[in-house]
Amino acid sequence: MGLHLFDVEQSNAGVQVLERQDGRGYDVKGTFGLDGTILKDPATPEWTFQAKFAFPTGGYTVGKPYLSSLGVPISESGEDLLDFHGTLILNVPVTLPAPGAVTTQAIEEVPVSMQFTAAPDVKFVVALTSI
Repeated sequence: MGLHLFDVEQSNAGVQVLERQDGRGYDVKGTFGLDGTILKDPATPEWTFQAKFAFPTGGYTVGKPYLSSLGVPISESGEDLLDFHGTLILNVPVTLPAPGAVTTQAIEEVPVSMQFTAAPDVKFVVALTSI
């Protein structure tokens, strides 16, 4: 079962999160060539989001990913997510090139990653947001 979320400002900025068949987490695919995973370490409560974008030109920037629940940011200091069993939103800030900006005309790959602790049964939505 996949969850979809679309950025309000970029209605074509969709991200699909699909549960992996091996049960270790999720595959993430989306706009701007987004391709990655959200994987659970089987021995610990640690999750890792690791992905890359393949932007069509230069000039795009990716900010630091952060977690929220119903749009409320979760503190970096470690709100205890081990007791949270709902859906977390993994927000990835993406800034588009400025209008009229001169950019390189080649595919630009940009990696993005994040590690966090959460309950083993938590679900995810990935949102591309604007800074």
